[in-house]
Amino acid sequence: MLNQSHTSKQDTYYNRERPSIVNLIPAGPHLILDLGCASGAVGRRLLADKKAATVIGVELFPSAAQEAAQHYQDVHTGDIEEMTLPYKNHFDYVICGDILEHLKNPYAVIDKINGFLKPGGKLICSLPNIRHWQVLCNLALGGAWEYQDAGIMDRTHLRFFTRRSCHQMFRDGGLQVEQWQMLITGRKFKLINGATLGLFKEFIGTQVVTVATKPR
Repeated sequence: MLNQSHTSKQDTYYNRERPSIVNLIPAGPHLILDLGCASGAVGRRLLADKKAATVIGVELFPSAAQEAAQHYQDVHTGDIEEMTLPYKNHFDYVICGDILEHLKNPYAVIDKINGFLKPGGKLICSLPNIRHWQVLCNLALGGAWEYQDAGIMDRTHLRFFTRRSCHQMFRDGGLQVEQWQMLITGRKFKLINGATLGLFKEFIGTQVVTVATKPR
């Protein structure tokens, strides 16, 4: 998961409400597990919008977990890869907002998530898109694979995914991909996407957001 260098980043990293994720959850008394919940901004939004009855979090950093615990029913502090959580067929939704790319073995965590979800429950996951045009150009034309302080090439990322490899990971973990979208930022790229009818969305999208369901 995130290493200690992330704690020096701007506070917005830990306080994003993530509308691209929140908007995928309908209103209702849902039981939700937020993996990598940071300071709890997503859970606070879900509770305020009456999209959750209970939100439980997992967070690596104690200071962020302590803040989230003011609003969440419970927050487990530590590394999800090392944890054994007491939930079986329990949650309506599990949220992974830019978490899996920081893990040593995200495939094993998907297996855990399958166990946490009720039959018919859903995983909502956001992952950086390594197929982005800028990454490909830097590699193909400049021979550069250079890490940065944030973004797709964040130096704390241990794993890299395209939309296809992300969805294969979910299917291998027993989940069915229900819907997905590429997050496209910037007016110019949104116009390009519209003009090309989405033909190049996997090259101009910075992140892939996926809903995957546990079969009933």
